Amino acid sequence: APVLVWILKSFEDRLAGKRTQIIIDEAWTALRSPIVSSIVDDLLRTARYRHSGLFFATHNISDVAGSSIGRTVNAACKTKLLFPNPEATGALREFFERDLELNEAQIQAIRQGILKRDCALVTSGGFGMFRTPLSPAEAAVYGCTGADDVAKVKALIANDPTTWRERHLAARDCHKEAARLRAMRLGHRSSPEYIREAIA
Repeated sequence: APVLVWILKSFEDRLAGKRTQIIIDEAWTALRSPIVSSIVDDLLRTARYRHSGLFFATHNISDVAGSSIGRTVNAACKTKLLFPNPEATGALREFFERDLELNEAQIQAIRQGILKRDCALVTSGGFGMFRTPLSPAEAAVYGCTGADDVAKVKALIANDPTTWRERHLAARDCHKEAARLRAMRLGHRSSPEYIREAIA
């Protein structure tokens, strides 16, 4: 927290009309600190007239909803991107209804969306669902970020560091791309670019 406080205060002191974007990843860690929360609260209230933008990224929006500045975050962040969550019930559902003013159909859309493919856009102008333009093979590669996914990939690498990529694709039902990747490997095409070509 002390380092984050220093960084945020440095940004705050430099905001003098110059367009600036501040991105806070893993925002739940920041919101657990009362000191950091108070600085973020001030930034949220003043960033707009300082020509600045503040971006929050967190795995669970309930981290924001349950924080001491949850209402401020919700009021100041006019644009919200919500990824599918089949467990949007209880307190999280209450947050959707009360603070984001989502109706039953919109909450159901978030609950039933395809993980790592769909996204809900919530703005003051309305609600919309859209799908990222990734092919199944691209989603298997770029969307492989969960703890379970990473553990499986590490196991594949440990088993055979030469063929793990194609076996990973095959495990995700991307057999055509896996076969293409294998053919490229056997053809001694070792450039990193060949992986992108295989899943395109």
